[in-house]
Amino acid sequence: LVAVAGVIILAPPDPAAAVRASIERELPVQGVELLLEEVPDGRIASWYGWGGYVIGNMYDSGARVLVDGRNDMYDEAILNEYNLVKNAEPGWQEIVDGYEVDALLFPPFEPITKGPAEDAGWCEAYRDDNEVLYLRSCT
Repeated sequence: LVAVAGVIILAPPDPAAAVRASIERELPVQGVELLLEEVPDGRIASWYGWGGYVIGNMYDSGARVLVDGRNDMYDEAILNEYNLVKNAEPGWQEIVDGYEVDALLFPPFEPITKGPAEDAGWCEAYRDDNEVLYLRSCT
C-alpha cells in the first residue's frame, strides 16, 4: 500500500501535460509554429540540437535546416560555417546569404541573438526565455 501511495504522489496528474510542458521548455515550439505560418518552405539556420525538431515539424512543407544533430552527416566545413553563424563571427552574414537562409532560430544565450542579427537587418519575430526567431523581414 505504501509503494502504491508513493507512486500516486510522485506521478504527475496528467503525464501528457508534463511531456508537453517539457517539450515547450526544451524545444522551439513557438518559433516553429510561427515559421510554419511565415516561411513554411524556408531555409532555417537553427540551433544544432533543434534541427531534428525543426525538420520533423517542417520537412513536409518544404523547409530545410542548415544543420541538425547528426554531425556525421555533415562535412566539417559546413559545421564550421554553422559555428561562425551562431557565434556571429566575421563572415556569418555571407554564409547565411550563400545558403539563402530565411530564418535564424537560436536560444537567447547564443551570440547571434544578442544584437548582430538585428544589426544586420534581420527582424526579430519572436523571443522568449527558450528561443529567438529572426526572419529576413517581418510583414
